[in-house]
Amino acid sequence: MKLNQKGALRMSDPSVIIMSVFVLLIIGGLGLAIRQGIRERQQVAEYSAAHGWTVSVKPDEQLTRLLAAFDPASDSFPRNVMIVERSPSPVYFFRYTRRPKDRPSKDSNGFGCFTRSGGMRFDGRVEIFNRTPGVEKLIDDLAKVGSEEFQEAFTVTENVPGTAVRIVSHELEKVMMSHSSGPGWYVNVEIANGAILVSSSWTQSKEEWDYLIDLTKRIRGAVR
Repeated sequence: MKLNQKGALRMSDPSVIIMSVFVLLIIGGLGLAIRQGIRERQQVAEYSAAHGWTVSVKPDEQLTRLLAAFDPASDSFPRNVMIVERSPSPVYFFRYTRRPKDRPSKDSNGFGCFTRSGGMRFDGRVEIFNRTPGVEKLIDDLAKVGSEEFQEAFTVTENVPGTAVRIVSHELEKVMMSHSSGPGWYVNVEIANGAILVSSSWTQSKEEWDYLIDLTKRIRGAVR
């Protein structure tokens, strides 16, 4: 570092300039996050009011317990929780942060829709998500199920052999292919412990939230 005659750092010092830019970037990022948070809360308030749903801004204890039982390997932090349907099978729509317990730095964020499946009970977990060519080689517990067209569009994993072939029925495949040929944005479907979680970080608009909820209901109807 260079000092002027009074011992102060000169503003032309590269380290001072870099530090100043870094601080400005942090402040700008925080300001953007705050504005996005305010805008999203307004969206959620308008969306829930239009449907006649209440919003739990604070973490919902009941849903948190359900998500903990659904996926014991992760910590889930739901907020802005809306109860879409109360009975016979409650449907929750919410903003989430999810963090694997063995990799706490690998958290994910987005919107999710959670409900109980009305059909079969089985051991294990099945996950369905948009396929990225070549990535299968890096995935454990890969399950080859469904038609060739379905396998081209989606990747399926299972942690108990034979579970996926029971879950991925013709009806479920039809629902997922409808999504693939429709909006097609990334979606993650998890079926385990008698429940279904459909989530995506791509849903931003009220129309996309409506679609995610409807997709969850259609998946629930196909899991028999």
